[in-house]
Amino acid sequence: MAELFERGARCVLCLPRAAATKLPERVLVSVAVGEPGKNDLAFAARLLRHWKPRVTVLTVLPADGA
Repeated sequence: MAELFERGARCVLCLPRAAATKLPERVLVSVAVGEPGKNDLAFAARLLRHWKPRVTVLTVLPADGA
């Protein structure tokens, strides 16, 4: 996977081999807070709308709230 990022990939979807015949029914999307996460969330939304799984978006905030 590192090779994908070295070639300029910004977003990568990792699925088990079995997903070639059956897409996941549930997806967890982990994104950064604020501006940095906007592009990732937009990418996920564009991709996920094609198979319409149940989606949970996860963002972890620092304890100090910064």
